Amino acid sequence: MNARGRLVRLDAVLNEILSAHALPPIVEKTLAEALVLTALLGATLKNAEGQLTLQAQTENGAIGLLVCDYKDAALRGYAQFDAIKLAELPPDTNLFGLFGKGFLAITFDRKHDGVEGSGRYQGIVPLEGESLCEAVSSYFAQSEQLPTLIRAAVNHVGGRCIAGGLLLQHLADGEEGRERLHVRMDHPEWEHVSILAGTVTNVELTDPALPLEEIVWRLFHE
Repeated sequence: MNARGRLVRLDAVLNEILSAHALPPIVEKTLAEALVLTALLGATLKNAEGQLTLQAQTENGAIGLLVCDYKDAALRGYAQFDAIKLAELPPDTNLFGLFGKGFLAITFDRKHDGVEGSGRYQGIVPLEGESLCEAVSSYFAQSEQLPTLIRAAVNHVGGRCIAGGLLLQHLADGEEGRERLHVRMDHPEWEHVSILAGTVTNVELTDPALPLEEIVWRLFHE
């Protein structure tokens, strides 16, 4: 079947970014999730000189601005927050509680790809869902119309923060006269592989002792 996937686990680079600022736990977790999502999306760029930017912004949220960049396999991340508003939130607050009404912008800069459709492209969607992961999934459904499954997890292991993620996409075969798979969210092949991928657990994604190759084997060896 026509599918592509990415698995990412961030450890040392994640902690280097997070250590640059003293972040409250909920902001640290949100930024870590954003960074692993940025790494997953950035890894789909065909050229190392391409750039991916993920930005979540609102005018009156506890987190006012969150920006992450991926370029040449390097990550950067920044979060701007209101400490007073954060202190008023419950520890298990969701995405709306953190940002309020805002938007999510994802910018692909493919100007060096040298392929059809290359260039700078930005998609903007409402910042909706329980998590950034759900918001990015909505982006692909609304802006890209590309069947996409995304999983992201953040955990603390041995005193350090570890984030892991999985991205799986069903691609059109592109042959003239054939069915365009990206307009069939319920395509049976996609349904089968997405069900398999959906069984991955947060523990598996963030376990530093579990190689990513082993996760792929567990999910798809049959």
